[in-house]
Amino acid sequence: MKGILIVLFFILVVGCETNESNKPDCSAVLCAALTISVNIIDEETNDNYIIENKITKNDIEVTNSKNESNYFELVSNPTSPYNGTILLYASHENTLVLNIKNLDEMTIPYEVSSPKTNECCDLGDIENLMVDNYPFEFDSELKKLTIYL
Repeated sequence: MKGILIVLFFILVVGCETNESNKPDCSAVLCAALTISVNIIDEETNDNYIIENKITKNDIEVTNSKNESNYFELVSNPTSPYNGTILLYASHENTLVLNIKNLDEMTIPYEVSSPKTNECCDLGDIENLMVDNYPFEFDSELKKLTIYL
């Protein structure tokens, strides 16, 4: 009888799954960060402000809510359809502050949802994005933000 109980106990212990066993080993996976592509458009001319005003990466500063520098990229390739697009990398502070030469500061608060799956690179989605003091459109599927001046 003791032998049967030990075997049943062993089967239960080995056969039980935990949430941790459902997660893949992501230690060797390199995931892309959550990004937001930003276009700054002159509402009167419908032109890209970055291109028309020859704004360079040195003319742009991105910080988080703690005033810490936040990495970003500026696409500066005239043959690219993304020329003049700023790529912002989501901050753990959930607020980015965009300063562009000759423009008022743009504060961009947002939330990051919980991941929907256990996949390695499911980092969640950017939600409830706003832009203080500027009209804007945000396509959450494409993570594309258009700010109008």
